[in-house]
Formats: sequence, C-alpha cells, structure tokens
Amino acid sequence: TVNDSLGHSAGDTLLCDVADRLQSTVRECDTVSRQGGDEFLIILGEIADSEAAASVAVKLLARLATPFHIEGLEVIATGSVGIAMYPRDGSDTDTLLKHADLAMYRAKEAGRNTFQFFNAEMNSSVIEDLHRTRPAGMETEVFAFGKLPLAFSARCFTARHYGLNKDD
Repeated sequence: TVNDSLGHSAGDTLLCDVADRLQSTVRECDTVSRQGGDEFLIILGEIADSEAAASVAVKLLARLATPFHIEGLEVIATGSVGIAMYPRDGSDTDTLLKHADLAMYRAKEAGRNTFQFFNAEMNSSVIEDLHRTRPAGMETEVFAFGKLPLAFSARCFTARHYGLNKDD
C-alpha cells in the first residue's frame, strides 16, 4: 500500500487527490464522501436509470486510471465500484449501503478496476457462505469483510429524491 511504501503523508495526499478526481467527475448535485480507509461513498441524485449509473462508474474508473503524481512518483490506482439503485435495491439508506457494499466486494473478486450492480443472489451467497463456515454451536452471525490492499474502492447508490436519510 502507499502508506507502507511511501508513508502516511503520501497516503493522505493520494486520498485527497482521489477525492478531488471523484468529485470533479460527478455532477454538482451528487455527493462524494470518504467513509474510511480507502472507501468512498458516492450518491448520485436524480439519476435516470442503471445505464446512466454504469456510465458514471465507467467515467470514475477512467479518471482513476490516469496516474497520480505523489512525491515525484507515478502511482496507479485501481477501483472497485458497487452500485445499488433506489428503489429497486432498497428503500432506506442502510439497505442501500449494505447492497452497494456487497456489489463492491463482488467487483473486487472479479479482478478490480470494474463495477458491479447489486443483485439479490449476492445477498443469498453471503448467507450461504456464513452457514457453511459457521462453527458448530455458534448462535450469532457476524458479517465481516476483510480489507484488501488497494488505493480506491467505492460504494455507490442512486437516489431519486434528496430526502433519503437513515430514518426513511
């Protein structure tokens, strides 16, 4: 990772540069937010359909493909974008975030530098994996996703209105 090889200052610079590129790629009415580590959340308001969301994802990945210049070095970032569409994939923020997360991890599994739309089979396969790997006698299920070393990942969901919030 950048932090390990170039130091935390370089990692912070890269995160700021990634955020700037993401913000400059989406519309003014859209939201880009760093969620922690190397993950960003992008909310696309008033998006027409899944084709438009895919077009934005392609633009985001293309912008990341241009090398970053950090401390005199070229740094190549790859992205994995998971997309959940409102209201098709959820009607509240928590559900949309969970579904966008599942799609993002599927994009990472597919080789990164790509995007995936959420589909219901993703949810089913996670639950099946938990049941298969759960130790005998374990009564609770824990959803834990390991972090993979990469410079950028994103969860993306669309909202057709601006009032979408945690309590919807």
